[in-house]
Amino acid sequence: MSLFKKFFTSHIKPGVGPVNFQAHDISPQALEHDVHYAIQVADNYFIHLPTGASFLKNRVVMEAGPGINFGTALIFACYHARVIVTDMYLAPWDENYHPALYSLLREKLSKERPGLDMTPLDTLIARGKYTPDIITCLSTPLEDLSVVSGESIDIIFSNAVIEHLHDPLQAFREMERITRHKGRGFHQVDFRDHRDFDRPLEHLLMNKNSFEELFATQHGECGNQYRHNEIRHFIEDAGFIVERFIPNMFASDSYLDEFIPRLRACEEYGYRTESRDILRVISGQFHMYKQ
Repeated sequence: MSLFKKFFTSHIKPGVGPVNFQAHDISPQALEHDVHYAIQVADNYFIHLPTGASFLKNRVVMEAGPGINFGTALIFACYHARVIVTDMYLAPWDENYHPALYSLLREKLSKERPGLDMTPLDTLIARGKYTPDIITCLSTPLEDLSVVSGESIDIIFSNAVIEHLHDPLQAFREMERITRHKGRGFHQVDFRDHRDFDRPLEHLLMNKNSFEELFATQHGECGNQYRHNEIRHFIEDAGFIVERFIPNMFASDSYLDEFIPRLRACEEYGYRTESRDILRVISGQFHMYKQ
């Protein structure tokens, strides 16, 4: 199953501020959803590690752009990873949301994974805040990780984050700098226009200046225009080896049949000659490593 944060049109509110700083839904249904999502994302990462979740023990793991909660990173911590989260818009501790969420997460994990070390969750719930002995929280964009020492991270994960960056190439350069020799990266990228997932390529009809204005106004939450072949080039230009790219979501043929003639008519725009095969891929996961 493909995984990506769901930024629906109603969540993109120009002038209100980034999603991470908006009020969180604390209904039982929302908490259940967020816990399920955190576990699902973690498990999706685990299957790509050489020995599964046990591979995390004593490794330094960074999650980039964790979203409104750090549930996935805290699951890593329960497997004895040393965890870091980083986000330009790092979500602060919300006493109305996070204790309830992490308590439910603990309950689910204890039932499903007996024997898992719950100390990280127990500690944060008891303290009512994030503390660096459990999780290092960095309020910094991926394009500038100067607060992180070079070659200090074993694994970097992101889930539907790269498409929200202003400068993905610089972000991958920074990630390459801080990744240890033979370190790994796993990045799920959502290439859709986040304003309307049913019409996933409409943002490609915008010229560069118009799109950059939209991107800035919406704090990048509309997603950027880059296609998967461009992201691959950024990763390789930064110095990583792309082990594989796994496409996991595709635009429908009916939508492409209707969209491509409109795109071809936009003579001044950069994507008008892009191939149907490239346009068809609207989500995928990159696996990479540092030589």
